[in-house]
Order: sequence, then structure tokens, then C-alpha cells
Amino acid sequence: MYDSKAVLGDCRDYWTFQDRERIPQLFQMTVCVDVRVVSPGRWLAFSYSSPRTPHYDLALEGDPNSLYAWLLGVRHRFPVRLEPRLWHRLCLRRDSLRNTFSLEVNGNAGEHQRTVIARVIPRHGELVLGCRPRDATLGAARGRVELYLFRMWEDVGEHQMCEDGSVVGWESRLWGVTHTRARVRDELLHCVPDTGARGFVSTPGQTFSTLASMFSSMMAQSQDTVNNHAYTPDNTYRNHPSTPDNTYRNHPSTHDHTYRNHPSTPDHTYRNHASNFDHTYRNHVSSSDHSSSYHCGTNLSELSANWD
Repeated sequence: MYDSKAVLGDCRDYWTFQDRERIPQLFQMTVCVDVRVVSPGRWLAFSYSSPRTPHYDLALEGDPNSLYAWLLGVRHRFPVRLEPRLWHRLCLRRDSLRNTFSLEVNGNAGEHQRTVIARVIPRHGELVLGCRPRDATLGAARGRVELYLFRMWEDVGEHQMCEDGSVVGWESRLWGVTHTRARVRDELLHCVPDTGARGFVSTPGQTFSTLASMFSSMMAQSQDTVNNHAYTPDNTYRNHPSTPDNTYRNHPSTHDHTYRNHPSTPDHTYRNHASNFDHTYRNHVSSSDHSSSYHCGTNLSELSANWD
């Protein structure tokens, strides 16, 4: 499911995690989700509620001016504004052993941390992506958001960009969707396996520097190809693409040429190849369809005698 994202507008479209039994009592917890605000307004990324609780045990929501994180019925405001139409990686961490609760935005840890003395997060609650009709606020304009890679771990450590969760994962296929429009395939999502045909993708918090670097590299490679063309008018191979750092000088298909730096033996020089003697054939012999060189098993004096 790495090629799918949740598209959430009004409170009729949402995802529900189907296996409540998988969520244990959490003394330590990390939840990460990628969020992209498509249109402004109030939005709810996810909520987790245990049975018979009036408020969220854990939730993340936002509006054009702030982010809000719920922990055991208490709403915490963080003065963070998300740039619209860009992906942002948001992580909540709860450590009941150290009494801390923090929000991490695009890998910037420690900026938004609170000291919270509270009990552990209860188990077997209901986990929902997006808002349900009962979550809607009268008169409030709902924003449209996209979510990707919701994951949950039983620790407060750092996790890789595309690492699946140990408690709840994006690839678990245990999500129920209220409507097909709430799940959209997108081959440009940053954790889709690279098949070589994907083009450029934007990752959370990423700028165009990577794109510029790749374009610069492509231009440099193109210029290098022009400067070191495989075949030049004087039949000279320079930096042959299949044999780096080897040079074809005096192409073997023409007369009076010799092999230098033979491509199959890097850093060695074929100078007028002959077998078992140290004389040089400088007059290249051509056959009907290919040029070749005489290889002699005798010396030159014997050859001359036989010729006479």
C-alpha cells in the first residue's frame, strides 16, 4: 500500500483500523504521519479513543494557524503553520516514564515539547484517519488533506522515512475505507519502490535542491559525452564508454595502425602483436571482411628462406 494515500475532505470519508486487539497499553509511543494540506480549513488527521471516553486519548488536528495534539482528553496547541500543498512529516511522541509529550515537524525534534504527568495510553481503542460525522463542528469550514504512511511504534526512538510501524503499519492492509474516493493511488509518493520510471518526487520538507543537483549532474554527463565522443573523424577512440580509461589509438580496421592499450587488457600496451618473436609487422594485412595480423610461429629468417 506504499503507492496509496488517504484523501480526506468532509467527514463522510475516513479510514478505520480493523484490528483493535493489536494496539496494546502504551507507556512509550511514537506516531508518525505525512500530511499534505490541499485546501485551507480545519482538519483532523487521526484520532484514537478507548471505549467510554468522552474525548480523544490521542489525536492530531490543525487549522491554517496552528497544530493541535490531544493526549488523554487534553488538547495541546502548537504554533506551527504547515505550508499548503507540500508534504510534511509529523510525529507525536509520548514517554510516560519521563513525563514528556512532543510534536516533531519534518525531523526537527525538541522544538515542541511539553511536560505532561498523565497515565498510560489505554489499549484496544478505535483508530480513525480523518473525521467522522460526529467529529464535525457546525459552521466550521473543513479543510481538505491527504495523509500518507500512518505508523505507530512502542518506543520513542527515531525511525526511518519509509520504515513500517511495529504496532500499526501502512502496509498492514488492515484499514477499512468508507468510500473508494478516500483512497487514491499515487506512483509519485516517496516510498513507492523505485522501478526506474518514476521521475522526480517531493518528500516531506524537501526543496528543489535535489532536483537542481540531479539536473546539473545530467548536464555535466551530457557535456562529458560531447567532449569524449566514442568515435572521432580520425578513427581514434578516446575513453571508450565500455572500457574506461583505455584508448583506442590507430583503429585496427585500417592499414599501418597498431593496437595501443588493448581494451581487454587495461593498462597494458599491445605494440605490433606477434607471437614468439620481437619483430614488428607494420604492414597491416586485410582480409575480405575484416582486418587481421599475421601471427608467426617462426622467426623472420625462416620466413624469408621459405619465401625464396
